[in-house]
This record gives sequence, C-alpha cells and structure tokens, in this order.
Amino acid sequence: MNGRQIRGSHFNAGEVGHVRVGVNVGIKCTCGRVDCVEAIASGIGFDRCARILQKDYTTDLHIPADKGERIPVSEIFALSRKGDPLCVKLVENASEALANLVMNLVRVTDPETIVLGGGVVADGYIHAKIMELLNPTTMRFVSNGVVITKLNPEFIGLLGAGAVAMNM
Repeated sequence: MNGRQIRGSHFNAGEVGHVRVGVNVGIKCTCGRVDCVEAIASGIGFDRCARILQKDYTTDLHIPADKGERIPVSEIFALSRKGDPLCVKLVENASEALANLVMNLVRVTDPETIVLGGGVVADGYIHAKIMELLNPTTMRFVSNGVVITKLNPEFIGLLGAGAVAMNM
C-alpha cells in the first residue's frame, strides 16, 4: 500500500490464494481449508482438480498414475481449446475463481491496475477467460485494467522473495 508491502503480524499478509470465492470442487488446500483459489487455479491445483473430477467427465487428458508427476497446465489449456469436457471444466473453475478473487480484491483495495503473474496466466489463455467474467461495474475504477506481468513466470516467485527481503 502506497509503495510499501503489507506484511501483517506474522509476515503472512497478502496470501490471497487462500480465499474461497464460490467455486466448489471439494479440494482440500494446504492451508487446511477447502476450495481456496490456489487449490483450484494454480499449477498444482489444476493437477489435483483434474484427478478429483476425472470420474465425472470424459477426457483425453493423460493423468499420470504417479501423483508425483504433475499434469502440465499447457496440456489442459490445449485440450480445453478443443472442447475436452474435463479440461473445459477445469478452465471454467479456475477462471471463475480468479475473476471472483480479482473483483473481491478490487472492492477491498481500490487499485488502478491489477497485475497477474505466474505460469498459469503467462500464455494469455486464462487471462481472456477471466476478463470475460469481470463485472464492468465492479471494475469501472481499475483504469489501467487487468494485465499480465512482463516478468518471466519462471522467476516470479524468486523476484517476489527478493522484494520482500529488500524491504525488511
């Protein structure tokens, strides 16, 4: 806020991935809650949701038996573009979760710009889906829009950690 990071009493402020936003999959999050945005719309979340929902949808998605081998989000996006029922559902869930999170944050923080980063949004596919779901009235004061960072998604976490360290 005003150019400074908000850390909170236990350096845990800003963990917006652990907000529930009305998308119900039944997936337990690492924080102990169920159906947090991160559990639905992160790379690991897509993998875990695919494994949970595969029994309910037909799919051409290869889901490895070894849970240590993660399903690539790029494969889910490619099959979603082709209308694969499971992959379409995964993208719909993640898009709705992220759009609802963005709108909640807009109402709480009143920003001029929302910057999305990370591998899930890097190719622009889910960004377009999120944009379709944003309510124009809610978003009316976000004058610079919802944009994808130009920072390399492979290093975004490292850059964030570095920013925190520099501001301690």
